[in-house]
Amino acid sequence: MDIDIGELLPIMRSKATESFSSVLAIELVAEEPWNIVNRVENPCDFGATVGFANESWQGACTLGISTADAAILLPNLDEETLFDALGEVGNTVCGLLSADPQFTSFYGILEQTPPLFSRGGAWLARSTGIQGKLVGKNAHVIFGCTVRTTGPRRNLSGASAPN
Repeated sequence: MDIDIGELLPIMRSKATESFSSVLAIELVAEEPWNIVNRVENPCDFGATVGFANESWQGACTLGISTADAAILLPNLDEETLFDALGEVGNTVCGLLSADPQFTSFYGILEQTPPLFSRGGAWLARSTGIQGKLVGKNAHVIFGCTVRTTGPRRNLSGASAPN
């Protein structure tokens, strides 16, 4: 059985939206397009990234928001609380993925890491993933997620290549 990363687009949009609603009581909608990208980028003022892995797979979800958009969506939060809120949303996205039968039937249960926080963004290089925006109150949050195998990749000649 194989899963195309494109099959995860509706799952990721749904889990990201649901997480903001359940954690922060903010109703956001997915702004199209959500794309499959070769490098997930989160070039925002405030970001949180939650990693997850098991013996076969590893990945991460990253969320980012600009200072201006944070003032609109989360106006009463200081920087530390804003980082904590983004980290909690990232944790919730990963938790919801671990409860999604379509996701777990292929990837299994992935153990989460504590969130890492960043100013100026995060990049999940060397890994194809999903990138999109969530919008509400004329402000947006960038969301990205990637999952890749932890085993050796094969190059076109069939030889093992570094991950």
